[in-house]
Amino acid sequence: MQPVELRSGSSQWGFLLIAAAVIGLYLVFVRTAPPQKLTTFEVRPLVPHAEALQLSDLQGRVVLLNFWATWCGPCVEELPHLDELYRRYRDRSDFRLVAVSCGDLGAADDLEALREETAMFLKSRRFELPAYADPRGVTRDGLASTLRPGGIPATFLIDRDGSIVGAWLGYTPEQFEQVKLQLAALLQRRP
Repeated sequence: MQPVELRSGSSQWGFLLIAAAVIGLYLVFVRTAPPQKLTTFEVRPLVPHAEALQLSDLQGRVVLLNFWATWCGPCVEELPHLDELYRRYRDRSDFRLVAVSCGDLGAADDLEALREETAMFLKSRRFELPAYADPRGVTRDGLASTLRPGGIPATFLIDRDGSIVGAWLGYTPEQFEQVKLQLAALLQRRP
């Protein structure tokens, strides 16, 4: 089978590629359905300063939930910004940042290895954010219909009533500015 040759003068192929990109971005970043609720949440602390959390601990709080990995380049770029947000808002009783460290996607995490790797990584960069594991993938699977295709970093902004009001896949500085603005706006609203 011969590969399809794209010629620079072919406006038909250019249009199709642009249309596919626009449709893909629409499907990833635009949600027209009513906000989905966070209904499944099962994480375990990976570092000593991360407290045990259950779904009920998030009720009435604005939650920034992020899935990341030490081996993920965009995650490593994003983490200083997440740590900055954590430091800014950590004393607020109506805010939680939940940074879920992921091992190899699609594989069962070795919790002890993940705990050690995550703690060393955070310590070496002097990050203070609380890190968690989603050992059975329960939390991530519960969010799968909100943000497709899967991948990391994946960030979810959850309102005080448990509604997922924002979802971002990947990292860019412009995208993270959206996260910061939406988070600040939610925190300004009083329950």
